[in-house]
This record gives sequence, C-alpha cells and structure tokens, in this order.
Amino acid sequence: MSAAWLQSEVFFFTGIFFLLFSILFYYTKTYYLSRACNKCGKEFAYSETREPSIINRYASIATIISYHKCKYCGHEHEETINLVAASEIY
Repeated sequence: MSAAWLQSEVFFFTGIFFLLFSILFYYTKTYYLSRACNKCGKEFAYSETREPSIINRYASIATIISYHKCKYCGHEHEETINLVAASEIY
C-alpha cells in the first residue's frame, strides 16, 4: 500500500462521517426550531390539542394538519405536512 492511497482512504471516510453528522445536525435543528413557540419563543412549549386531520388530495399525495397550543402563552399553531407516496412499478 502506498501512503497516498491510505491518505485518500482516510480523507474519503472522514468526509463521509462529517456529511452524515451534518445531515443529523440539520434534522435535529429543524425539529428543535419547529417545537419553539412562534409568539413567546419558549422551547418545546406546544402540546397537541386534537387529533391530526388527514386530507387525501390525490391518489399519491396526502396532507396532515397537526393542531398545537402553547402551554405558556396559549398561542395556537397549525403544522402542515405534505406527504408524497412512492408509486409502485410492476
């Protein structure tokens, strides 16, 4: 084995590690920011007030609406998520 080959392997796997770590950090940050109250700014303040609504727009697209209320200031918040189902090919 040459030193250049070993160095390139180490560089490649270190890059993959940092890529996966940054993806994990991004999704953690997104989840954290979505749980902070938009009015008072307190973290993890929302509690679910009722069951989520599921709306089927087309055969492969569904919209989920979650209803939340801040435990501290009473601010009501609706979170909308659009889900696209993968179509099966036979």
